[in-house]
This record gives sequence, structure tokens and C-alpha cells, in this order.
Amino acid sequence: MIEQLRFGKALIFIPTFNDVDLLPSIIEDVLALDDSYVPLVIDDGSSPRLQASTIPNGCLLYSIPNNMGLGMCTHIALDHATKYGYSALLRIDSDGQHPVEMIPELLLRLQNGDADFVVGTRDNHGDGSGFRILLRNFVKSYFTTVATWITRGGVPSDVNSGFIALNQDAIGKINTSVLERFPEPQMLILAHAKGLRIAEVPISQSPRQHGKTTLSISQAARLIYRFTIFAAAELVSFRR
Repeated sequence: MIEQLRFGKALIFIPTFNDVDLLPSIIEDVLALDDSYVPLVIDDGSSPRLQASTIPNGCLLYSIPNNMGLGMCTHIALDHATKYGYSALLRIDSDGQHPVEMIPELLLRLQNGDADFVVGTRDNHGDGSGFRILLRNFVKSYFTTVATWITRGGVPSDVNSGFIALNQDAIGKINTSVLERFPEPQMLILAHAKGLRIAEVPISQSPRQHGKTTLSISQAARLIYRFTIFAAAELVSFRR
């Protein structure tokens, strides 16, 4: 039997952009875990737009008219968690890769008080083949190298994992910075800079069950450029 959260409700944030086929089953799995968990789907400009009638009862839905990226989606989730007093925020993706059954494991690390920010560290996140997979892995490797260097090893080995959980302290401190389309490594660098306690929980990521990576060379170059600018600014602040 899964232990219920003693410290209040947790908001389970599920961003999606056209990966909607698995949403009903993912939401049902979340709702079946514990009535302390409230799913929030943020539709980041899907076409056609996701309709509330297509998702299970008990799930919140917020639709963004245009695709704004994960940074904007994350800010919306952080704002909602703050406004309605959730004790924790956890993100899980809509493509079926993140293990729903591990949600309690991440949240228990927050509940036990030994972490403010928990990362589901993947043991198989580099799997796959093809040019776009290689390009994606190159960008992620760059993010990891830079984040590790800036924080002097103060971040987990998997800085790109989207399976993350934050307590109220982390929610408030992370939400003071502007998040880009690469929020995962950015949030970990910010968490380290703000003195938040970061913990890892090992997970096995499932193969992508719906959708595929669409990263292009121009998009990869833009992500690397913007992340480099962010990292340089953070490096200056660290040295003050």
C-alpha cells in the first residue's frame, strides 16, 4: 500500500505538445496512486487543441494558444502550485517514458525532509539511434558538462531528466527566475545557486511510446546558444 503524503496535496504537472494519445491512461494511473495527487495537464499549443472532455475527471487542464515551450509551461505549473498552496510539484511527461509508479518514491524524499528538489536519474536515457537522437544526446551532453562545471559537481549526473519533484521552498525560489525551453538543467543550476538540497532517485525510463524527437540543427544551435548565455550569467553571479 502506498503511503499517503502527510504534508498535503501534490500537483502532478504533465506538459504536452501534440503527445496526447497516452494522456488518459497516464492520468488514470496517477489518480489511482493516491487521492493526494492532483494531475494538471498543460497543453502547449497542440493542434488540434486538447479538449477537457477527452481527459479523465479529476484532472485539471490549462491550454496555451501557441507553443511557448517547457519554460513557460513550468512557470504556469509553479504559479498554480504557489497560488493554491500545494506542498509539492512533480513533473511527468506525456509520452509514456516516465514511470508513474515511481512518483511516490520521489515525493517521499521531500516528505522526509532530506531534500528540496528530487531528480529521477535515468539509467538508460541515451538509448536510441539515428541523426536526431545523436543531435539530442549531443545537446544534453553539452548541458550536463556545463552544469557540472559551473556548480563544481553540485548537480546530479542526469541534468536533463524531466521527472522532477520540488517542495514549497524550491517552488518559490525557482519561480523567481525566467525559465527557457531547457528548464531541467537551468532549474538544477538555480537550485544549487539558491542552496536547495538536491537528491536523486534512480529510475528506468521506458521507450518512447508516442511521438518522436523533432530537434533540428538550427534548434539545437539556438538551445546551446541560449543555454550558454544563461550559464555565463550564472557563472558571473557565482563568482561575486
